[in-house]
Amino acid sequence: MDKKKNIVILVLVFVLLIGGASVLYTQLGKNGAPDQLQIQGGLGDRGRTAVDKGARFHCL
Repeated sequence: MDKKKNIVILVLVFVLLIGGASVLYTQLGKNGAPDQLQIQGGLGDRGRTAVDKGARFHCL
């Protein structure tokens, strides 16, 4: 009976942890700026951009 009680407690802790993380993620997502990642330009001969392939990063 003691093992069953421990498993129930662990499941409840896990559910509360996931629920808290979900609430925190939602709250922080409302305050965050969606355009924080930007394309770096003006590199000249040092690299080529992959924007023409649909990517939003810079290949060196």
